[in-house]
Amino acid sequence: MVEIDRRDIGPLLKALHDGVCCLSAQGELLYSNEIALRHWKFPQRHPATLLLLPAVARALAGEPVYHSLLRWSEAHDLLLNTVPLSSGKSSVTAIVIISQDVSEHVLQQRQAEKSLDVLVEAVMGTQDVSDIDEALRRIAELLPQLESVDNSIAFRVDEQKRRLRPVALYGASQQSYQEWSAELSAIELSTEHALQSSPAYLQALRLKTPILVDFTTQPARNRPHQLRAAIYAPVLLNGQVLGLLGAERHRPLGDAEMYFPQWSVDLLQALARLVSLSIEKTSLLNVSAQHQEEVEIVRKLLSQKDEFLSLAAHELKNPLTAIRGQAQLMQRRIKKALHPDMESNHELLQGLKSIEHQTQKIVHMMNALLDVSRLDLDRLELELEEIDMIQLVKRTLEDYLPVAQNHELRLFVNGQPVPLSANSNATAQEPMKIMGDEERLEQVLVNLISNAVKYSPQGGPVTVSLRSTDEGWLEISVEDQGIGIPPEEQAQLTERFFRARNAQGVDAKGLGLGLYLVNALVAKHGGTLTLTSQGVPGQGSTFRIQLPQP
Repeated sequence: MVEIDRRDIGPLLKALHDGVCCLSAQGELLYSNEIALRHWKFPQRHPATLLLLPAVARALAGEPVYHSLLRWSEAHDLLLNTVPLSSGKSSVTAIVIISQDVSEHVLQQRQAEKSLDVLVEAVMGTQDVSDIDEALRRIAELLPQLESVDNSIAFRVDEQKRRLRPVALYGASQQSYQEWSAELSAIELSTEHALQSSPAYLQALRLKTPILVDFTTQPARNRPHQLRAAIYAPVLLNGQVLGLLGAERHRPLGDAEMYFPQWSVDLLQALARLVSLSIEKTSLLNVSAQHQEEVEIVRKLLSQKDEFLSLAAHELKNPLTAIRGQAQLMQRRIKKALHPDMESNHELLQGLKSIEHQTQKIVHMMNALLDVSRLDLDRLELELEEIDMIQLVKRTLEDYLPVAQNHELRLFVNGQPVPLSANSNATAQEPMKIMGDEERLEQVLVNLISNAVKYSPQGGPVTVSLRSTDEGWLEISVEDQGIGIPPEEQAQLTERFFRARNAQGVDAKGLGLGLYLVNALVAKHGGTLTLTSQGVPGQGSTFRIQLPQP
């Protein structure tokens, strides 16, 4: 137990940069620095209420608590250390609470994840949409999911009548759909007044570029519907303005530095461009079916779409990479301060590991989208080298062991079992060598093994077998005893974004790109992918890859 004379605490508090306060065992505030006053909202909040916090209650019982993450309010996250104080051998007489505001890191992580979710959902939700009103409506419906957005709007430009008409209005709007209609119907886009003295959304249409408006610092502008800030992005097709997407904010700034995260304008511009590209794609595909001579034009425009999505995905991965790095850094710092026996069940460490895992999961998802884009553009190049497939399969399975602890992973080579262990020696089997890209073949194996584990029951075996055929092929099979795949859906299994009906009922989410990438990468190696499954739960599925041997 720590023993400190109370008279020594005052100067110590002033020297620290974190929030530090000292409470008596009865909840009386003995000492506090200015940072702690801001964190806990003293004197508006009575100090005794802190005794109800789990970390403080444990300290009151004599147990020091380190690095406890507290969601203090909707916008504030604090990292706490609580230390009990006593005089001699008596019971706890006071508690020192050290608080650090980590709200910005947590908020940025949450906003970046949600932005990526919205982008991916928008890409998938507008793929086959041919009506621009429906595309605008679907994307506008997604925008209020973003933490900084209160409501979203979508307008269409009627070129014949030179008017605007509302398509969608979502969120906590202070203006009804009918009132918006009345406001827009009163605007004539061709008049000089509309071009020179107009609301912010008309400025975006006139300039044909996204704009971010902070109405609180720009009093010269109109401030429609009591907005504090807004982002407006025009939807363009071949240089012509078709409509507009808007994300608006009514709430005050609070403790945040900006009304919208720094990547918000780029995100809304990407979504607006996605609307036009979806319409463009559908229109050109219809034309190409009727006029084969325009196929090359279609491919060029689709290539532009995929290149744009690739660029957008790269830009949106940057905040996530920073968050992952911060989580790893905080883990290392906490581990240094902890006794090794406390690491396994430390709540904050587990939380940081979860953040790192989830960010890596989203990065993996974005990488899959980028790989699909490269395949569509025929820009995915293989780096061929001689590979021993036995060693590659064995290493991939061994790397997967910690993730599949509830499953039995097995490896067979020419019918003979091969032990799996991180410390096991190389197998005595003759090498099975092929010419291939080791990184891409490992990606194929990880996808197949991951699917086998994902759709297998707890404790279900997953068996990987290798053998050389008489025809000069190397055959790799991945067999499970999971839910199986209905025969009527097997032909669609390697299509992009397709998931079998029974797989959708399993608590395992995915984009439906894994088998599409597996089939494409195997084909680029000159091989084939086949499937055997009766679609009966418990009998599972077997995926077979055949690759040419030299």
